[in-house]
Amino acid sequence: MRRDTNARDSSGCAAAAPAFTSSLPEAIHVSDYVLHESELKIVDGKREEIKAQPNTSLVILNFKLPLFTPILWQQAGSLRLCADGGINRLYDELPGMFPGEDPDDVRRRFVPHIIKGDLDSARPQVLAYYKQLGAEIVDMSKDQDTTDLHKCINRILLDTGHGSSITPSPIPASPSSLPEPTAVPQTSSTTTTTNTNTTTTTTNTSTNANANTNGAEPTIITPTPSSSSPPNSTPDPPSSPPVPQLQETSSTTPVPRPEPPALPLPDQPQPKALLPAMVVRPDHRVIVVGSLGGRMDHEFGNVNVLHRFRHVSIVLLSEDCQLFLLPAGWRHVITPHPQWEGPHCGLIPVGEPSHGTTTSGLKWNLSNTPMRFGGLVSTSNLVVAPSVVVESDVDLVWTCAVTYPPPTKY
Repeated sequence: MRRDTNARDSSGCAAAAPAFTSSLPEAIHVSDYVLHESELKIVDGKREEIKAQPNTSLVILNFKLPLFTPILWQQAGSLRLCADGGINRLYDELPGMFPGEDPDDVRRRFVPHIIKGDLDSARPQVLAYYKQLGAEIVDMSKDQDTTDLHKCINRILLDTGHGSSITPSPIPASPSSLPEPTAVPQTSSTTTTTNTNTTTTTTNTSTNANANTNGAEPTIITPTPSSSSPPNSTPDPPSSPPVPQLQETSSTTPVPRPEPPALPLPDQPQPKALLPAMVVRPDHRVIVVGSLGGRMDHEFGNVNVLHRFRHVSIVLLSEDCQLFLLPAGWRHVITPHPQWEGPHCGLIPVGEPSHGTTTSGLKWNLSNTPMRFGGLVSTSNLVVAPSVVVESDVDLVWTCAVTYPPPTKY
């Protein structure tokens, strides 16, 4: 960013305070999840337990996992998913975060509910290992038009009762027109365990619907019963005629499932038309680790998922950076973690140029300032207030540095 661009106006005088639009609804972004055990209180000589948050899901992708992954895992009280090769990372890297403990004991404590993707990176022996521990494995190799992260977000929306893909696609007229799912052969392993991590989702893994945005039918592997699978409950009745969806069951014949009702949109007018299945989700957050670093095309794919699910709260998180989308049409109030985030930050118009963005709380604020690639982009900015306020006419990517000391224990 050209750091003098917004410090003074064209006459050389100090720039006026930014003017915000009073009619916009407010979106609050608070990094209230625990990242380090030093944040936990000491009670009777022991650190307090990390509480599972029923409104938080965790997705693990196939890149280096941050050291605070176990802490995020314990807080993800909704769903825990591995996207394809992310299961290799879980298997290989989690034991190293618990030195001195038996690796298999560690792995048995961290069993995901679902492993989903085209499964071209996940090692077969690792899939077999977690299948024996109760993980559900969904092969989406016939769908090569969406990323593994996209597939996982679709599943989270279905299992939490808030619609399916944001991309309309033809839906089969009846379940009988669908081919039967193919089961992966059973392994000879007899290892069993019980996962005691708390989960609070709305459907059982044996009855959850699998979003398929491109007409490709998934290969379903039904897990053995385990407490690592989400508990069963009955979804609310739909407010509109049911839409057939693929349903993952122990039967070989898929059955239709009604589409859950969407949450109501805010009463305030929205400057951008929302796609039918996109809903504002202030009540649920998806944290994605292994999503930053490595191949640039993967990172762009992950940022694209933020835009495709622009009204779902998705946070891409690493030990160096946090990144999420600020949809247009809202006054965004961002409160970075006071200990681990900042001060370096940026506002990036990835999808399209901004004709006017206004901020407060930054060292170099914007005042109805245009931004575009090939012109001004607010990078290397600094957070100088407890909260940052952002308004823009387009969706922006917010990025903020994370400074993380190694944990002593979990």
